[in-house]
Amino acid sequence: FPAEQNLANGKRSNYPFGEIVGAPTYVSPSGMGRLGKDAGNNTVYEPADFQKGEVARALFYMVTAYNGINGKVWTLPSGQNQDVLKKWHFQDLPDAFERARHELIYDLQGNRNPFIDSPNFACRINFSNMSWVATPDVNCGVSQLKVVKPDSNIVMVADDVPGTIIGWQALKCDSIRIEYLVNDTAIYTITNSTTTKVLPYFWAFSLPIPTDSVRVKISDITNPAVFALSKKFKFQLENVGAEEIKQADGIRVYPNPVSGNEFYLTLPENSEVVSVKMFNTLGQQIPVDVVVKGAKVTVNKKVGLKGIFILSVQNGTQQYFARMFCH
Repeated sequence: FPAEQNLANGKRSNYPFGEIVGAPTYVSPSGMGRLGKDAGNNTVYEPADFQKGEVARALFYMVTAYNGINGKVWTLPSGQNQDVLKKWHFQDLPDAFERARHELIYDLQGNRNPFIDSPNFACRINFSNMSWVATPDVNCGVSQLKVVKPDSNIVMVADDVPGTIIGWQALKCDSIRIEYLVNDTAIYTITNSTTTKVLPYFWAFSLPIPTDSVRVKISDITNPAVFALSKKFKFQLENVGAEEIKQADGIRVYPNPVSGNEFYLTLPENSEVVSVKMFNTLGQQIPVDVVVKGAKVTVNKKVGLKGIFILSVQNGTQQYFARMFCH
């Protein structure tokens, strides 16, 4: 970052960054930098509050990017308190300007700062020796959300029970609100959920299916500033009475609707099915017995199941979702 040499950078010298206790020994003319003693009586330099997050992320980036290059070890200096930097990092998260600057640097240089892209990465690193932190402090990090379904520009919906599968990832969020947006305006709140898991949720529409592009918004009820949006998509009607219903993920579910105790799944490119889970429209898992035969899976469902169900199909690290109608 640009800095005035005599009044800022020179005064800071090689002193660590920290929080000054008591009267500072030096204050820059702009008031945006101070030199003084911290609680441990160490001389430290304290930038302005609005600069603290950027300072922390710049230091995190430098030691992460250059550690190991040409066999050299990059860590925070021994006198630098990483807890102070992590505190600043989370108290002063990336704003719109910092993210825009970040994207410009990426366009010009091809470099990205992972602590801007995902602030919680900082919880996983001990910057004093650049080691992995397997179990971070429970208080470390900020709420994060990501919409994983819908992930297609076209969402197939049945004409007699229209709906779509919604899935998300949540971190440090105790309650989730799901909203349905038309032209980026929320016209319907789908549900409030108290789970923080990745959850397949089937939303049966109570509104006419729009022809405009729509998307789903997932937000943290306790902190609405934390939210995530799906990509824009359009709905396409299909006939639920067909022998086979095409799924957005390329899964074949047949017969569909299901009238007996068995149905079959085939994954894209005939890849192997590892596990299958079945959920109702509230996201509650239904116990089923699964028999795998090559690329096909036979699921013996409990007699008497009727309505709409969601299948979560796992293939290694890949997860697929599909819906099924039972009658």
